[in-house]
Amino acid sequence: MLSCCWPTMPQQRQLSHKDKLFILNSWLNFRNGKREEDIGMEAALEMYSIYPEIKDIFTIYKDARMKHLTDKEMIRTHSQQVASVVDKCVMRMDDAHAFAMIAVDEGSVHIKIQERFMRCYVDCYIREIKKYSKLKWSRANQMAWEVFFDTIVVNMKNGWDHRTSVIALPPGPTRPKKKGIGSFTKKSRSKTNH
Repeated sequence: MLSCCWPTMPQQRQLSHKDKLFILNSWLNFRNGKREEDIGMEAALEMYSIYPEIKDIFTIYKDARMKHLTDKEMIRTHSQQVASVVDKCVMRMDDAHAFAMIAVDEGSVHIKIQERFMRCYVDCYIREIKKYSKLKWSRANQMAWEVFFDTIVVNMKNGWDHRTSVIALPPGPTRPKKKGIGSFTKKSRSKTNH
């Protein structure tokens, strides 16, 4: 049976210079060894085979620009977005604040995604990187990638927790009570700021 979810958060440790160098080299090797549009596809397809219900989240929350896409095109589009975030984080491993802000921002738009899905995606993504990076992997190298992605997930969780707490504020004395609380979109934000 495929294990895809870490039962608890591994104890947070700092990445050493050697860890960061391995992550950078294996990422560049992985990225350069695949067509850009295929990066992350195997991880996404593996995750969807483990948790088919996650596809419903994409279908329900697709915006108008994505309505015409097939499931495979939508998965490919999302995989490219994930690869872009991972790439930005890899390139900013030495700038903890910039690294964290990328993940926090990403987390703020993923409040509907359960943490177990994130953990599964991380495991699938690491397997795909390992498969295509053509580098020798040790247990320490595996742990380095897990810590790297753990740091992303922890910061994403901070982003979605913050977003959830903002959305879930009770009506104040000057704010009218609304029926139900929906997602806070850019469109509604721009209306309230004028």
